[in-house]
Amino acid sequence: MYRYLILCLLLTSCKDVKNKFNKPFYSNITIDFSNTNIPDDSVIYLEKYDLKGQSIKIDSFRKSGNTFQIIRKFSEPFQAILTKKSNKAYSDILSPMFIVTNDAISIKLDAPKIVVSGGENEFYEKNRSYHDIPHNLNRHLIEELLNKNGTIAKSDSQYELWSSYENHIYKWVSENSKKYYTIIKLYDSRFFLSDVMLKKCLSELKNNFEKTKTYNLLINYLLKKESIRKGRVFPNFPVLDINGNAVTYLNIFEPNKEIYIIDFWASWCGGCRIQARKLKLNYSLLDTTKIQLISISIDRNAEDWKKAYEKENYPWKSYMLNKNLDKGSLESTINYIPAYFVLDRNKKITGRYFSIDSISSLKTSK
Repeated sequence: MYRYLILCLLLTSCKDVKNKFNKPFYSNITIDFSNTNIPDDSVIYLEKYDLKGQSIKIDSFRKSGNTFQIIRKFSEPFQAILTKKSNKAYSDILSPMFIVTNDAISIKLDAPKIVVSGGENEFYEKNRSYHDIPHNLNRHLIEELLNKNGTIAKSDSQYELWSSYENHIYKWVSENSKKYYTIIKLYDSRFFLSDVMLKKCLSELKNNFEKTKTYNLLINYLLKKESIRKGRVFPNFPVLDINGNAVTYLNIFEPNKEIYIIDFWASWCGGCRIQARKLKLNYSLLDTTKIQLISISIDRNAEDWKKAYEKENYPWKSYMLNKNLDKGSLESTINYIPAYFVLDRNKKITGRYFSIDSISSLKTSK
């Protein structure tokens, strides 16, 4: 009997420590309306936030009484918020953002302070700003250097501050490797970590998260990031033309060019459009027998892209990234727009830039 009890304890312990978030679970969210003036029959939504900070309504109910419990199966934890249907174009926000895990969660909608407890929510509230990049670290420069080289040289003026930031994150990740919020914050910080450090952090999280979407997005991010380094052939990516037709990767390139410049942009990116207008102004000076310019929009909405494209009237080819096929893999790697990739005649990457003024081949005159 003693050996049997020991075995049960070991199995329970292993179950708690390993793979906690690698399988579906049922949520257990209790909402307390007792100290609110929300009338019965109001429609309440549970909204899920994706890793890009966009929300989608995934559950709803009509308020009846002072408490309500949401029990629903989910594939993995996520960030969420409660909202209430209103007559406006958007819903009224009822709660702060919280983490839904396979734990009992209580939300007390009590003015003036709303309290979310249970699961990781106390940890979440305490650590929300932990990964904020130091204000005296040059974010733009750090991103550019990491995109080009995967790390930052010790000789760089930002190295000491950046290295301290990296080590600070790793220590926090290793100390909190059983928390789902840890991998969310690691995903948010990916652009400011070296490839080596990101891999090191992921190894700390593997046991609990290797089957989760967030973990695998980070693995894919590393693979894609490596594929768009200088000297690599630019990876195949799916696009749509202005009529919504799928275009193969090879067909976007005109033959017999010496240089190809790919401009990643979006209709909502003011900086992208300003730089493109500047390029358009000088486009006639380019030797287009040798250089081809291609614009790729990462817009979510095709109509937004088409309207912007027609308004700007670019004289070069323009396409939209086919999100249905790309699944966010290339887009998640291009973390900053405008982003310009310069390729040679063999489609190998010779440079990556954030400004057209940095691209020497664009200064070539006829």
